[in-house]
Parts: sequence; structure tokens; C-alpha cells
Amino acid sequence: MVAQHPPFGKAVANDAHYKLIVANRLDLFWKFHSRSKPNGLDFFSPEFMDLINSMLQHEPIHRPSLSEIKFHPWLQGKTATEQEIREEFLKRKHLLDQQSSQEQPDHQPDPTIFNYGQVNRSVEGTEEEQKLPTLTRQPKKYL
Repeated sequence: MVAQHPPFGKAVANDAHYKLIVANRLDLFWKFHSRSKPNGLDFFSPEFMDLINSMLQHEPIHRPSLSEIKFHPWLQGKTATEQEIREEFLKRKHLLDQQSSQEQPDHQPDPTIFNYGQVNRSVEGTEEEQKLPTLTRQPKKYL
């Protein structure tokens, strides 16, 4: 959630990020993940990287327990209040509403492009053979 993407796609040998974890090359793992972030490697705090490094250990025996995770220094920091979270989400909603209203086309599409219940298929060949066959579909009615 901090990085806005998962640490790796899938825990398989051909996943580049997962390979770095298995090879214990966490320095390269963080370098790769921070290349598109503002401030580069400084985007992730040392406490955050330490917590994630411990949680992503390849060998399960080396991973921290839930209580160890709960008391990790990174999780002991300041958290947002409910009011701060609500205000942030309202701000984001307002921005999205503005963007969606700007993206609306000024004109209505030509209604003839919609053929309700019909699907046209293209055909190769001569002009006579290129006439588009029409399939009529009957919408199912549900009770």
C-alpha cells in the first residue's frame, strides 16, 4: 500500500522481483522499486524497508511473528485520525469528479452506430461477398 503496487507479481522463479528476494539482493530490490518514486531511495523509510525485508524473507522460519510485526518500530509511528482520513478521501473524490466532468464529450454520438440486438461481422471477398451478415440476438428476460 505504501508503494502502491505489490512487491512482486508472483512467487515464481521467472519473476524478476521475486528472484531478488530469493537471492537475498534486497538492496537491488529496493533500488528497482524506488526508481520511479519521488526522492528515489529516500521515498521508503529505513524502518519500512527493515519491516518489509523481514516479512519477505524467503525462508519462513526467518520471518517475524505477528506480535513482532505489531511491535516493529515502523508500526509505532503516527497514524492518521478518522477525520484526517475522511478529509483526504473527500479531497480525492473531488479531484476525480473534476477529472470525469472534464473528460465528457461535448457532443452525442450518432445514434445509428448502435444497432440494438444486432451484431455485424466483417467478411473478406468481393463486394457482393462483403455484405455484412447480421445476427439477431434476443435478450433474455429474468424474473
